Amino acid sequence: MDAKPTLQSRLLAYGLIAAISGGAVLVLLRVFGPSDDPRRLCTQPDSSPVAEAVAAANGGPVLQRCSAGRTFIVVKGQGIGLDLTSESGVDQGFGWHSLTVSDPSILETVLPPTHTFRNERNGVQGRFFDYVAGYRSIKEGQTLITGLLIYCDNRGCRDTNRWTVEVHVLQDA
Repeated sequence: MDAKPTLQSRLLAYGLIAAISGGAVLVLLRVFGPSDDPRRLCTQPDSSPVAEAVAAANGGPVLQRCSAGRTFIVVKGQGIGLDLTSESGVDQGFGWHSLTVSDPSILETVLPPTHTFRNERNGVQGRFFDYVAGYRSIKEGQTLITGLLIYCDNRGCRDTNRWTVEVHVLQDA
């Protein structure tokens, strides 16, 4: 009798391995929470920011996915735009939520966090979402802006990454 595994048994074994490893990832995310590693958020260059984020920046910086982990210096009265991109497919997708400023007495919200939808980005068709917000620096000091990236599929949703930037506001240049 030949002990060679059949195609069906190999596929079953591969499926079992995938299910176990996928379950392990879910357990790790539930136990340890989202990753704070900014390198995981910048796997490709940022696309051009949407007009709402540029307008909210009012000449100041527009922070995007690849801004994660960095420090930005602005002067009092300067604007900051924010454009965090995500996309979705038929049965899975990523999205942003829970955008917060650690000290709202330093950054005033001028454009509340909102989701925008585009069906094209840089000439590529698809289902693209931008989480857009705008702030104005109103007081000298430092604060953090954070947001959470959530991944959803047919098994549910879970936070996967935390996006954080540090903002230092100076009295004047």
